[in-house]
This record gives sequence, structure tokens and C-alpha cells, in this order.
Amino acid sequence: MTLNRRTQKAMRLGSLLGLLLMLLSPRVGAMLSDSLQHAVRLETNPLETIYILKLAAQHSHKNTELAIFYTEMALNKARKSDATEDLFMIYRERGFIYEENNLLNQALAEFENALNIANKLDNDEHRLSVYTDLAVTNRKLSNYKATTDYHTMTLFLAEQIDDKEMVEDSYHGLGRDYEIVGDYDKAIEYYFKSLAIAEERNSLSGVIITLQNISNTFIKTHNREQALGNIERAYQLASSTNDSLTIANVLFDYGKILNQIGEYEKALDNHLASLDVSQNVQRKTAIVRSMIEISTVYINMEEYDKAQEYFQLCLDRYRDYLSTKDNAKLYNQQGHLFLKFEDPEQAVEAFTKSLEISVNNDYKALSQDNHHALYNLFRAQSDTDRALTHLEESNRFQNYIENNEKAQRIAEIQFQYEMEKSERRIQELHYSRNQIFFFRLSLFLAVIADFLFYTNSIRVKTNKQLKRKNEEFEKQNRRLEESNQALRQFAYVAAHDLKEPLRNIGSFISLLQKKYGSQFNEEANGYMNFVTNGAKRMNKLLVDLLEFSTLTTQQASSELINLRSVIDEVVHNLQDVIVQKNAIINYPTRMPSVRMKRIHLIQLFQNLVSNSLKFVEGQPEINIQYFPEPDHILLMVEDNGIGINKDYEDKVFLLFQQLDKNKGYEGTGIGLAICKSIVEKYNGQIWFESGHVKGTRFFARLPILEESPVPPVKDSPAKPELAEAYP
Repeated sequence: MTLNRRTQKAMRLGSLLGLLLMLLSPRVGAMLSDSLQHAVRLETNPLETIYILKLAAQHSHKNTELAIFYTEMALNKARKSDATEDLFMIYRERGFIYEENNLLNQALAEFENALNIANKLDNDEHRLSVYTDLAVTNRKLSNYKATTDYHTMTLFLAEQIDDKEMVEDSYHGLGRDYEIVGDYDKAIEYYFKSLAIAEERNSLSGVIITLQNISNTFIKTHNREQALGNIERAYQLASSTNDSLTIANVLFDYGKILNQIGEYEKALDNHLASLDVSQNVQRKTAIVRSMIEISTVYINMEEYDKAQEYFQLCLDRYRDYLSTKDNAKLYNQQGHLFLKFEDPEQAVEAFTKSLEISVNNDYKALSQDNHHALYNLFRAQSDTDRALTHLEESNRFQNYIENNEKAQRIAEIQFQYEMEKSERRIQELHYSRNQIFFFRLSLFLAVIADFLFYTNSIRVKTNKQLKRKNEEFEKQNRRLEESNQALRQFAYVAAHDLKEPLRNIGSFISLLQKKYGSQFNEEANGYMNFVTNGAKRMNKLLVDLLEFSTLTTQQASSELINLRSVIDEVVHNLQDVIVQKNAIINYPTRMPSVRMKRIHLIQLFQNLVSNSLKFVEGQPEINIQYFPEPDHILLMVEDNGIGINKDYEDKVFLLFQQLDKNKGYEGTGIGLAICKSIVEKYNGQIWFESGHVKGTRFFARLPILEESPVPPVKDSPAKPELAEAYP
């Protein structure tokens, strides 16, 4: 049987005493202080790969580079001995290390290496393990469609080989996916499927963990009774195991749920009980987790002295067991607590410590909160310079966070849409199979029944099928309308939220006026320029995002539009930039007509030409050409710009992808996403070819509809002869 991921990761962190005794014998008591000496000994010691990997796992949270160094050593040993099974274990361990340290793209690469080895070995159990690894890592990257695909692949394969543990784990993963995107009914449905398998397998740990997830999901739906009922059952089962760590974990979740519904006294009792169990088994990380949560409960109870007591105890006694992020959170919470004590000096010190850790480790949400708190503190002290600096940084982080939230929300909407589409396909497949069954049944009845009875039965069945099909069409129409309504609501929310940076202009002007009064010197003018430019960029992002959101709700059109007239209009719209950059735009005198909505064609060409004008060093030269194909027309926009790295092929058409932002090229990262949405709306394709530093060619292939005349041209030359140039 394949171990599920929870079991596998727990085994990685098991005791290393036997390994260390082998490494250090005969000087067992003389523990080495320099980790590099461990590595040197390992290289000359004939240890099994599993022991080296356990040592790598031990250092994963403490020293990522050293952990990866150990795995490189294991890789060398495995390659020399051609140990394919060992290579599989090593690549998975490297994936775990990268994943645990939030280096998710590197983790994906290592897990994919492991999957290649599993396929080479044709080992289904290995495939199951890596499918789950890839699902979890993609979930952390907000790639929800990929996550669900891997869980579904796991479920299908596990059912084929009758691996019920992985079937349980797959249902659990699907439940987690739907919980993250806010579809709690679907999440609970899959969690209960996972629970049923765990109960069938008599897996007490699986039942307890799934009950915890069910409880936490019910609390999000404000179903207090179900949340408490399931967590109480989880606690009763945990108590019967005499497993201290399981009991402590369930008590911790129980306390969090009680805290969320406002039953602070009961929540405190559960967290104190969880802390007591963790202290008895000396599980330091669990002790720290409970202390932080106890402090949170005391803050909700407005007993700030006791909250501070537990915060300080964590820092004084258990600092070494705090993760870097917990350290940053703890100082941040202390800062807010000092504000309640009206102790601004201590608050500034705590927020500053948290900010230093947050910035060094790229914790953007904590960095923004710390900057904003320090801005308010320094403004209250009339320290305008420092207040302005922290406000500026706070807004920079806030903009990044908001853009990430928008991108994640779009990913969630796309995921929900894909899932609805998949479910419709499954329903259509079942419906198609039912049609075949009834057709064969009808033929059989025709042989044994007379003509009148046969005719009557066919008429009855046909009426039922028509009624069922009409009902199905009505359901699909309702779903499409709900989807369109969700998109329109999203456009409104985006417009509302993205106005927030514009409102921050008032704060900047207020600080400038307070410092300089009616006298504006050169420095003040610089601040004013910053405010103005920031407002313009935010306004451009708002316009582009609304354009994209509106586009997704529009229908394709079969209006007959001449391409030449569209490009003439685009050139006219961009005339200021063309003249300013002395750009040359070449396109044919005669061009075909296509059946599309005029505004869609204008948006397509205007975004492509704007990109060509923007991403160029020197005088822009843009060539526009078309090439007729049997059932399509191929459009090309070629420039002499800075080119696009082929590595960005999968990113360039995604929302908010500003690939050259650090090189000084302004943009919102939405234009090419609009182009892709337009082309796909007409069942077309869009791609690019680039020499990276020798210009770029964008191609759009669109189907030719009836009555769309295409003037004949020569075969596609390497550099087409163009009939007209602008200016």
C-alpha cells in the first residue's frame, strides 16, 4: 500500500540518533558544531542513501543550502551506482525541502523529475505519491486547475489499483481545493467522501484529521452546531488513542473554533489543555503554537497583561523553536499590544524588529502592516520625514498585495468555471450513454412488439427526451447567466478597490503641506510628481482591468469588417506616440475583411502595436501582414524591439505579467491577456516568435467565416514586400 503524504512527511522527521551514532563513532559524545564536517564525513562514509536524506530533512528548516548540499551528495552516489529507485527518493526529498522553504517553482521541477523516474520505472505507487506532491505544490502557487487535475489523476489511478488510502487522500485534497476557493458545500461533500473511506479502512488518524477539516469548513459557513459537533467527535476519538500529539492538535483546533465564535473562556481552557499536553511530551514547536494562540484569546478578552506575558515567554524561553515567520508575527502582535498599553516607544521597537525580519524574508503582508503602523506612530510624533517614508513603503506593499489578491481571485474564478465545464462534460457523457442505451432498447422492443405499440413508445420516449433536453438547456443558460453576473460583480469590485491608491494621494499632499506649508521647494515638487505619476499608473491599470473584465462578458460577432480600415483607425489612435518616436508602420494597401466585432479587432491590433512601440530601443519599425490559409487567415505584427525570452512563453499572455518592469518599461501586464481573450473568443490561436534581442513577431490565426473575402497574396516570404508605410 502507498503511504499517504501526511505519513510520508512525518517519517522524514523521525529520530536520527542511530544515524548520528554511526557518523560520530567512536566519539559518540563529541557532537560536531560545524555542519560542514558532517558533510565531509558523509562523503567518505559508505552510508545508505536513506540516512543522508534523513540528515537533509533534519536541516531543511534550519539551513536550506546545507540540506540541498546533502541531497547533491546523495545524487552523486546514486548516479555512480545507477540506483534509479534512490534517484526517485532523492528528487522527492529535494522537492520537500524546496516546498517547505516556499521555493515552489524549484519544488515543482524536482517533483517533475521524480515523476519522470516513476514513469521510467513504471511504478504506480511512485506515481501516486508524486501526483499528490505536485497537487499540493500547485495549490500553494494558486494553480487550482492543475491541483485538481493531479488529485483527479491520483483518484483514478488509486481506484484502478485498489489503493484505498490514496483514494481517501485524493478526496481530501479535492475538498481542500474547493475550501480554498470558497465553495464550502463542495468541499464538505469531498471531505465526507474521504471520511467514509477512512472509516472503511479503520484509519483512526484519517478519521480524526478529516473531522478537523470538516469542522473548520463548517465554521466558515457559520454553521456553529455542525462545526462543534464534528470537532467534539474528533476529540473523543483522539482521547481514545492515548496519542499525546494527536490530542494536543485536536484541542488546539477545538480552541481556535471556540475563539472564532466568541466563546473565549472555553477556547482558553482548550488551548491551556493543549499546552499542558505538549509540555508533558516536550514538543517545543507545539508549545510555542499554543502560547501564541493563548495570547490571541487573551487579547480578545481584553486581558492585555496576560497576553503580553505569554508573548514574552515565547521570546525569552522558546525563541529557538520559533520559525522566522512566527518571529516576525510575534513582534508585530507585540507592537499592536503596546499600542493598547499606550506605550509608543515599545511599539516602535517591536514593529521595527518585525519589519526587519519581514523585509529580509519577503513577508509582504507583514511588511505592509509594520510600515503602516510605524507611519501612524511617527505621524503622531510629528516626525514627518519618517512618517512619509513608511507611508510610501506601506502603499508600495499594499499595491503588490492587492494585485496578487486580484490575480488569485481571477485564478479562483477560472478554476470554478473549469470545474463547472468539466461537470457539464461528465453530465453530457452520461446523457450520451443513456441515449445509446435507450436507442438499443427501442430496437429490441421493435422486434418483439407490433408497429403501433412501437410507434407509440418511440413518441413517448422522444417527448421525454425533448423535455429533458429542454430542461438541460435551461440549466446551462442559468449557469451562464450566473457566470456572467459573477464577472460583472468582479469588474465592479476591481474598479472600487483599485481606487484606493488614488485616495492615498490625499495623505501624501497632507504630509507635504504640513511640512512645507505654502512654500514648495524642489524636494516637495518631487513628491508631487511621485503622487501624480502614481495616480496615472493606477488609473491606467483600472482602465485596462475594466476593459479585460468587460471583454469576458461580450459575445463574439459576425460583423464583416475590413482589416485595412481597422489598422488605419489604430494608427490614428496612436498617432501621438508614433510621431513622438518617429516610428515607421508598414501594412498592405489591400487587406481582407473578416467577420468579427470591430471593437475587438481594434483592441487586438492596438494592444499589439502599442507593445511594439513601447518595447524598443531607438526608432521603432513595425510591419503588419496577413497570409491566407485554407480555413484561416494568419495575421502578423512584427517589430524591431528588445525581443522576448522564450522562457516567458507561458507567462506573456497571463494577467499582470510585466516581464520588463525592472528595465524601465511601464505597463500593467494586461494588454496581451486582452489579445489572447479576443482571439480565443473567435476560436483562434495567438503566439509569438522572438530572437530575444532581435525583435518579435506576434501571430494571430483566425478562422475564415462565410462571405469573408481574402485578396490573393504570394506565399509567405521571410520578409514580405509591404505596400504602404506610415508616416
